[in-house]
Amino acid sequence: MKNLACALSLVLSSVCTAHAESTDKPISVLKWFNGCAHLSQPENGMTMDTNCVSTAVEYCTIGRVEEDRVQCLVELSEHVGGIWKEIESNLPESIGGSGWVARNYERKYLRLVQEEFDVCDASPREEIPSDTWCKMYLNAGGWVEWRHLQRLADEVAK
Repeated sequence: MKNLACALSLVLSSVCTAHAESTDKPISVLKWFNGCAHLSQPENGMTMDTNCVSTAVEYCTIGRVEEDRVQCLVELSEHVGGIWKEIESNLPESIGGSGWVARNYERKYLRLVQEEFDVCDASPREEIPSDTWCKMYLNAGGWVEWRHLQRLADEVAK
């Protein structure tokens, strides 16, 4: 999780700070995020998932008035957190087998179940409340980690 936390911290802290105030209707961030997440493959999964989250955060923070930025991030955070919890509730503790993937899965599953996603070391943004920013950061990290575990389970099920 530390490597992922560092990667997410860098990605989320580098989100562009230019904000164009616009009256045009911005894209649906949740639809875009879902489409992006659907495109990731086992070979590029964690990288693609991290990119999906960071780009969705950019879409929330660019081209929106301040209140809409915060609302968009709250909705995205809740959405990502909900997907994470759904994945977590549907994955078994063990996927059977004696190969490396099965052992790796069980080790990661145990670590994720025991790990608390409550340490936020993301660089806060001036215009975004720190609790909103940290919730997004923690939900994104949990989602990426559980998606990785889901891919391991899918790999064994093939």
